[in-house]
Amino acid sequence: MRTQLFYFLFSKFCFKNSMFHSPKGFGLIQALLAVALVSGAIFVFATLLSIIQMNKTGSLHTGAYKLAQEQMEILRNLPISDLTTRTNADFVNIIYNNGAAGTVNDISAPSSPETLELSSATSTLNLMLLPNDAISDFTFEASLKASSTPIKTGLMFRTKDINNYYFFYIKSDKIALEKKVGGITSTVYESFRTLSAGTWYKLKITAAGSAISLYLDDTKIQDITDASISSGSLALADVGTPTRFDNISLSYGTTVNYWNFEGLAQGGIPKEWRRFGINNLPDGIGKLTISEPYSSSDIKKIDITVSWVEKGTNKSIILSTLRTQ
Repeated sequence: MRTQLFYFLFSKFCFKNSMFHSPKGFGLIQALLAVALVSGAIFVFATLLSIIQMNKTGSLHTGAYKLAQEQMEILRNLPISDLTTRTNADFVNIIYNNGAAGTVNDISAPSSPETLELSSATSTLNLMLLPNDAISDFTFEASLKASSTPIKTGLMFRTKDINNYYFFYIKSDKIALEKKVGGITSTVYESFRTLSAGTWYKLKITAAGSAISLYLDDTKIQDITDASISSGSLALADVGTPTRFDNISLSYGTTVNYWNFEGLAQGGIPKEWRRFGINNLPDGIGKLTISEPYSSSDIKKIDITVSWVEKGTNKSIILSTLRTQ
């Protein structure tokens, strides 16, 4: 590529100075000057490319370090009794967006035409977090439409991490609330009914302490008492099929938030919803190991690893520390 650039610039210089058309105008000195100028241009061009690449590489490393540091700070603030031993486990008390999301037009939407579409991969929990953390009591609602079957789409709340959350969702044959606590999933409530892809439904949750109420299309379907998880993040979520969401509403305390995605460019998301996470790194993975190197539950060794792939090469950073009672 650089050789092609050399000949291109050299020929341009020669043409401009009538190298092949003037009997007098171009001698050895001018030729050497042309070579020097073109070589200098190539050097500058190559240097700029190197700087751009270095900035990209540095950005990935910096991002990975920040993610590891964020997890470390969370662990430093947890009671040491919560730091149970584990090896290459998922991060704790932190959750990231997963899957692609962006606005798309849908004239059938409740606030036509803009909606937020969340992509989906089979058996993968895809989610888009709302810009609010550690919320206990709230009212959370959204209209949603699954694109195809199989359907599993809805609203997550009191989400601590990938192993601790509530998920209120619809499927083709039922509406249900499940919870995942300590990595174990169980069904809190389910009601069997026929629900269709391509149809807009409205889900709503109100939560106050252990009291949780579930609504479908503004009709209350169940009151539940469950105190397994007291607070956490809220998110739009799906598994198995892309889903479009509209008219997102969240209120807690004196705060009221509403999003209908109007005015956003196609493929965009609200600015306040953007977060950098593990899934923004190429093939990013975050893992946590907690051990007791001195056979004492009062002394914990924490190792946090964030890894990614860059130009076909595996990269990683590791942060380690000791915590004592």
